[in-house]
Amino acid sequence: TIFGLAALALLSFASGAMRFQGVTAIEGVFFFGISLSLLCNVFVSGFLNFMPTVALAVTAISLAVICRTLSLRDIFSLSAAAVQIILLITYASYFEDIFKGVSINNPLRWAERFTPFGMHPNLAGLSFSAYVIVLASQLPNCGAIKRVSLYISMIACVVIVLACSARAGLLALAV
Repeated sequence: TIFGLAALALLSFASGAMRFQGVTAIEGVFFFGISLSLLCNVFVSGFLNFMPTVALAVTAISLAVICRTLSLRDIFSLSAAAVQIILLITYASYFEDIFKGVSINNPLRWAERFTPFGMHPNLAGLSFSAYVIVLASQLPNCGAIKRVSLYISMIACVVIVLACSARAGLLALAV
């Protein structure tokens, strides 16, 4: 996902639509913290945490470029498309596991909670609950065919939350 984010940032930058503005206070504090972390990694920890800090730096820089290039509406639209791609990959890779997770006849349902891509079931449940919100944000401004696609995707996300047996994810959906 970091590579995808960086690729989107590079494409956004290459489009020439980037609005150049000063660094915000939050970005300044964030970049200052990343710089300190990189310095500490070089001189103190012997590169133990160097790669996670580089990943955080790439993420922060990519988000700064994307936010200066795309409108909020475009970001949500792209995010909804990305969620639908994630759903297709998840269902193509784990269809049997999802089915076992939602089956009421499975006596080991709690022991065999759905864990897509090695994620903890609670994290997966919260992630797919958030995906429902991202998809729902696209409903007011779309045509009938896209609306049906969004509803199907939202239902697919809820099924995954149920397969994960993530109670916090279900609570997030209820609220």
